[in-house]
Amino acid sequence: MTLTGDKLYSFAHEMLTNRRYKDAVVHIHDVYLDRIIDSLQEALFWTNRSLILSGRKATFQRKGIFMPSSQFFYVPQMFIVFIAVIALSE
Repeated sequence: MTLTGDKLYSFAHEMLTNRRYKDAVVHIHDVYLDRIIDSLQEALFWTNRSLILSGRKATFQRKGIFMPSSQFFYVPQMFIVFIAVIALSE
């Protein structure tokens, strides 16, 4: 499926004229505004949390965090496969 100017125009026109899209946006907006904590208090919470936990190690670390990039991206193995493909193609 390719995106042309006519398709983009028709999608945008449908989103602007279809009532279903507006209702969905209004619903999400209402859900966002109907929160227990206001935005300033939430910002203070996350700022304090990041300051308190700044010395802690990261909870979710990628498995290859201490691996060299070439080993993490399988560069030696890709090189061997590349050489094998060249050798077999001759």
